[in-house]
Amino acid sequence: MKSKPQGDHLQTSCKECVFSVYENDTQTGCSANRLDILKDDVVEAYDDDKKFYVIDSFCNFFRPPKWNGGEPDIDRAVDENQPRFSIAIYIDGLTKSLSQKTLNSISKITYNKDRVRFIISQMMNSPTEEKQIGTSMYNSIKSMGFKASQVVTVFTDDMRDHDTFKESAMGYISKICPGDTIPESFFERVDASLNEDRKRAVVFSMENISAVSFMVFRMSYNNYKNYDRFEEELKKEASKSSMMINFT
Repeated sequence: MKSKPQGDHLQTSCKECVFSVYENDTQTGCSANRLDILKDDVVEAYDDDKKFYVIDSFCNFFRPPKWNGGEPDIDRAVDENQPRFSIAIYIDGLTKSLSQKTLNSISKITYNKDRVRFIISQMMNSPTEEKQIGTSMYNSIKSMGFKASQVVTVFTDDMRDHDTFKESAMGYISKICPGDTIPESFFERVDASLNEDRKRAVVFSMENISAVSFMVFRMSYNNYKNYDRFEEELKKEASKSSMMINFT
């Protein structure tokens, strides 16, 4: 292992992870065995407080200090790693026909509905008709069994992305527009890629939808303050480091 300065936001620091094992101020291991599994990507790092490891890619076992009351629980992490998705539908320009096109694709989704959450994102000053169609869309999605879905109304445009996604759980987030469709097998393919093929991508794309790691969003969005720009730049960087997967 080599020492390497931090800075690449696609790295995963072990410093604050609940699975990190320390002797005094020096990390000696990982109780989830990720240092052995990801050994080719492990580098040494340090700061004024501790010596620790950094995964020179994305580690989906990273859990912050407050997770599970600070207690490492491998079984719970494995369960959580069955990916969850938050899909935000920004209703700007929404019409009944565009709504129905998106709803038709949602109705064909066979992935575990408890792990998929839809968010209707609207501005407070959105046209009344758009809001009405958005509410109808929300009711249709709920009737399909996506219980965790919600409508988010935002007052200022600069806070829209933050407020839309702020309650998303660890997992993957997507932004779609009226009329966009979700491929029927998209979620299953992401799941298989992560948990069967053991890929460590932070972006998955298929047709006109992309799923982005929420952890990366939380760490990096403030550098951009705009979801579309954030996703565009992340895709560029992830493609260079083989951290983006395109399904055909």
